[in-house]
Amino acid sequence: KSGNVYLAFMTQLDAFFIHGDDAGIQAGYLDDPDDLGFAVMPKGISMALNGEGAPLLNGTNAVTTGGWWWGIPKDTPDKDLSMKLVEWILSSSVQAEEASQFGMVPVRKDILGDISLLFGRTWIADVYNTSLKQLVHNKYNTVPLHREYGKIEAVYLDAFDDIVIKGNSGPSNGGMQSYIRKVLDKYQTQIQAVKE
Repeated sequence: KSGNVYLAFMTQLDAFFIHGDDAGIQAGYLDDPDDLGFAVMPKGISMALNGEGAPLLNGTNAVTTGGWWWGIPKDTPDKDLSMKLVEWILSSSVQAEEASQFGMVPVRKDILGDISLLFGRTWIADVYNTSLKQLVHNKYNTVPLHREYGKIEAVYLDAFDDIVIKGNSGPSNGGMQSYIRKVLDKYQTQIQAVKE
């Protein structure tokens, strides 16, 4: 309404939460849902400039994407029933329902082939088409491409374990945020060391 444009980085799930669903089950946060538009990530560039004022480094539109995986433990008491559950969850009808209600990108190629056949030309189709374009920019990679990613991941897992799993959330007298910041600063130093 003000004429200002804001850019936010979000997943398709975030877009669903902000927009709200068309059935009115999940309320959105926008006075006018048409104000929400979708685009792939802008090309990454460095903030440092060379002598001519151009960015020192030029990146791509690719970003890290994640995913969920289904697995059946080998010691499950009923392998056949477990497999039937996975097959049901991955069926076309359930995938379409999950995608339209929760914003999940379908994993079935028959649904991804033309998302507009499933959702028409609505905002939902715009979300998915943008997500698919982003996957193409990512060259379908779902993990960071940094050569030291494994080491960085280990540091993040250690930080999570230190703060959450071990219950080291700091003093209960209101100093929790400063404690967490101190722990994260320690791990940030480790991450920086890996990157260098």
